[in-house]
Amino acid sequence: MDVSALEAGHLAVPWDIIAAGDTPSGPMACPSLSFFLRHSKSNKQIVFDLGIRRDIKVFAPAVTEICSPVVKQTVTESLEAGGVLPSSIDMVVLSHLHWDQ
Repeated sequence: MDVSALEAGHLAVPWDIIAAGDTPSGPMACPSLSFFLRHSKSNKQIVFDLGIRRDIKVFAPAVTEICSPVVKQTVTESLEAGGVLPSSIDMVVLSHLHWDQ
């Protein structure tokens, strides 16, 4: 497998919901990782996880009250920047439940 990390946004999360005691001021940037995989023999193309959606209006209010999603580049835009057409992806794997979907 050839594996490439994809830019997929991050969450700005307050430290006090992550750790107890004295915490740094300001939010912690938590990346939302996605990966592009190309099988070395079959050339099948896979995207592993989808990152964060840019349209925060569709997020549950409870999410946006706690943390701030920041998406400079979506997974689709990241693929395109790397020369991969999203329509050429053979499979998308979601490794866990996504709160923003």
